[in-house]
Amino acid sequence: GGYAGAGVPEAVAVRVAAGDTLFGALDITEMAQATQRPVPIVAGVYFSLAGRLGLGWLRDRVGALPADSHWQMLAKGAMRDELAQLQRAVAVSALGNGGGDAPAALIDMWAARNAATLGRAERMLAELRALPSLDLAMLSVALRELRGLA
Repeated sequence: GGYAGAGVPEAVAVRVAAGDTLFGALDITEMAQATQRPVPIVAGVYFSLAGRLGLGWLRDRVGALPADSHWQMLAKGAMRDELAQLQRAVAVSALGNGGGDAPAALIDMWAARNAATLGRAERMLAELRALPSLDLAMLSVALRELRGLA
């Protein structure tokens, strides 16, 4: 995975990846209770939307930012927190749609309802992906654009 590819020892990479999954599991459980939807449906929406929006890619880009100072470390932490909040909020928004429990259908309804904002976000993310490197300002703007989807 991304951690092992970055030179992190395998045992450490596995523990970090498991921690990321644990946080996702807690979010999914809370969202299932709040939306009264089954855990597998919530998980399907949560992870599918993250993939569609490239949240994992953004998380990796935030992780790649320099952390040479205390303030840079705080900024990176805040951006990671914001990405987690965004993933939860977008999933809850999609789960709030009526009609059925199929994750793909819920996501399609959410995408149709947010077509203009989603289109802008997808174009911006495609532009960012084409760049050789990203900085804090670029990622801040990306997160701000994505917030409109929640």
